[in-house]
Amino acid sequence: MDEVSTTRMLAEAKIRSVMASEKLKQEGWYDRHPDIRIDGPITVYGDEVYDAVETAHALADRMGVPQINITEAIDEANAVPSDSNPRLSRIGETWLRHKCEASGRRYVDAGERKKLERSPLTKHERDTLANWTRFVNCLGDLRLAELGPEHFRKFYAWASREAAKRSGCWHRDVLGSVKMVFGHGQRHYPDWKWPAGITERLKAYTAKRYKPAESNAEPMPPSIFRALLDRCDAWAAIDSEQFDRSTQSGRAKRLQAARKRRQGVQMRMVLQLAANCGLNATDVERMSWTNLNLSTDGPYLDMPREKVRHTAGRAVDRRTPLIPAVADAIRRWQSTQPPSSPDGLVFITDQGTPLTSVTVSRAARLLLQEAGHDTTFSFKHLRNIGPTLAAAAGVGDDRIARFLGHELRLTSRYYRGRQPVDFVKPIIDLIEKHYFGQP
Repeated sequence: MDEVSTTRMLAEAKIRSVMASEKLKQEGWYDRHPDIRIDGPITVYGDEVYDAVETAHALADRMGVPQINITEAIDEANAVPSDSNPRLSRIGETWLRHKCEASGRRYVDAGERKKLERSPLTKHERDTLANWTRFVNCLGDLRLAELGPEHFRKFYAWASREAAKRSGCWHRDVLGSVKMVFGHGQRHYPDWKWPAGITERLKAYTAKRYKPAESNAEPMPPSIFRALLDRCDAWAAIDSEQFDRSTQSGRAKRLQAARKRRQGVQMRMVLQLAANCGLNATDVERMSWTNLNLSTDGPYLDMPREKVRHTAGRAVDRRTPLIPAVADAIRRWQSTQPPSSPDGLVFITDQGTPLTSVTVSRAARLLLQEAGHDTTFSFKHLRNIGPTLAAAAGVGDDRIARFLGHELRLTSRYYRGRQPVDFVKPIIDLIEKHYFGQP
C-alpha cells in the first residue's frame, strides 16, 4: 500500500471514529467510563494500519455512523474553509490563534494539543474553548452563514437546562464565552458572512438574568456523602489480580482495575477535602502542596480564592482548619506521591498529569450514579455543606463568607487584615460533627 492510500484510509477511519465518539459522548458513555477516551487512529505504521482502521470502522458501524467517501474525507480533513464563510469550529481556533500571537506564544492546533501530556493553554483559553465546543456540539459544525435565530434559541434553551445541574455562574460563563468569540471574529474579520443582528441577539441573551435552581444551594446530605465514601472504598478494594494477564482483554481489565483502585483512594480524599473546606472542582485542580500545612499542631489549608480576583481586585484570603481524619488521610497520600509531580500538585492522574476539574466532576458523577443518587446532587453540593450548617446554627455572616472565600464588602475588611485560622473553626466543628462523626 502506498503512502497516499494509507493516508486516505486513515483519514476516513479517523473521521468516522470521531463521529462515533461524539455519539458516545452525547449518550453519556464517557460519564460512565471517565478513564477511557476514543479519539480514532492518529499515527500507525506498517501493517498496524489495517487493525487501526478496522477497529475504527467497527466502532463507527456499531454507532450507526454513515460511510464516507475517501476522497471527500481527505478534502474535509485538509481543506481550509473559505475566508468569508468558515465553519464554527474554525472560528474558535481562529480566536485561540490570535490569543497565542498576542501573548507571544506559538499556536498549537487541536491535533497537536491532543498528543501533549499537558495543555499549553491558559485556564481562560481552555474554558473558553470548552464553552465554544459546547456551542458547536449543540448546533453542529455549521457554516457561519447558516446560523439563524432558531439556532441561538436552541442553544440558549440547552444551556438553561444544563445550568440547572451546575453552579449558577455556569450559564453566564458559557453565554459570555460564545459572545466573546463572536465579537472577536467580527472585529478582526468584518468580511465574513456574519448573520444579521448577531451582536444584538447575543447581548440580549447574555443580559437575561438566569435564576439558578433552588436545589443548587442545597447541601449534600450526610447519608449520601457517606455512600460516596463507601463507593470510593469499593473502588480502592478492586483486585486486579483476578484478571488473566495472558490475554489482551485480561491485561486491559487489569490496567482498568489498577486505575480504578487508585482513583478510589484519591477521590475519597477529594470528597473529604471538598466537604471540609468548601472547595469546588477548580480548587481541587490547582491545589498544590504549598497550600497545605500538615503540622500536627493545627493543620490547615491556606488557599486564597482566585475566582473573585476580577471582581474584588485580588484573591480573597481563605485559611481553613483541617479535620484530623482528613489531615491524616492527606499525610498518607503525600507519602505515596512521586516527588516530581507537576508544579507540586496534590492531585494528579495515574499518568502524572494534573487532575482537571472536568475529571473530578465526572468521577463524582459516576460515584453518585453507582450510589443511586445521580439525579439530584453533584460535586458542587459539597461546597454548600459548611454554609448551610453554619447558618442554621447562627454563625455570623463574616465567618461564613471567610469560609467560602467570598469578598467581605465591609469597611472593617480594610483594617482587620488576615484572620486567624481558627476564625472559621465553629463551622469546621459543625461539619466534623454531622459528616465525619458516627452516623
